[in-house]
Amino acid sequence: MQLNYDIRVLNPSDIPDFENLVAEIERKIVNPAWWLPIKENAKKHFFDSDWTTFIGCFHGDQLVGASALFWNEFEYGESVSAIGGCPAPIAEIGRSMVLNEHRGQNLMLKMNSELLKIAKKRGVKSIIATAHPDNLPSNSSLIRLGLKIQKCIIKDGSYPRNVLLMSL
Repeated sequence: MQLNYDIRVLNPSDIPDFENLVAEIERKIVNPAWWLPIKENAKKHFFDSDWTTFIGCFHGDQLVGASALFWNEFEYGESVSAIGGCPAPIAEIGRSMVLNEHRGQNLMLKMNSELLKIAKKRGVKSIIATAHPDNLPSNSSLIRLGLKIQKCIIKDGSYPRNVLLMSL
């Protein structure tokens, strides 16, 4: 059964719903190694439009998914360096999450497609993303979006991640 969803850019009034979504994802994650811990510096810039743009997916009034475009080297620098660079300007798709009971609806692909439209409007030339090599749904969704796996790295010293890249 196909459910109705609304996808839009999140704003500061969505912070409580977003924080609840993150907490629920962290509590129920299938494999904790798939989730990178959120750095405090990143957290404080989640709703700073110069650093991050979050898209949210709503079922009625409930935020059931979110995904971000990170506009800053703090987020994507390690991955870009690991693949030997890519054309700038660069943005990273990350923090893609969907509540378990809403998976299987291609919501990650839909949200990330909206993020690509935003990136194109801002003149981004390269989109980068990372996903745990065993997280087949995330890797598959990113590949369907048009990204290609470049290499597998160890991110932040202990988290294996496929680095995916596409040109816009």
